[in-house]
Amino acid sequence: MKNLTELKKQSKLLETKIQIGKNGITDNLIMQINNQLDKNKLVKIKALKSSNQNMKEIIEKIVKKTNSTLVDNIGFTLTVYREKKVK
Repeated sequence: MKNLTELKKQSKLLETKIQIGKNGITDNLIMQINNQLDKNKLVKIKALKSSNQNMKEIIEKIVKKTNSTLVDNIGFTLTVYREKKVK
């Protein structure tokens, strides 16, 4: 895994790729996050205030269901990282 400090620097430059809305964390959302992680390794996600979920719970669910690592969390925005799968 890359250095966490370097990943945090990279995450600051990323645009938000995925938004969590009022439906919360769905199977479709997890699939979208997995697809983005497969392509980019590093993904920025924003939870809209309408998601009505605790950020800590959101982070735990995403990290667990996508087998990723939390890189950064500021307010309602989080960035996760996962190494590309070796085929």
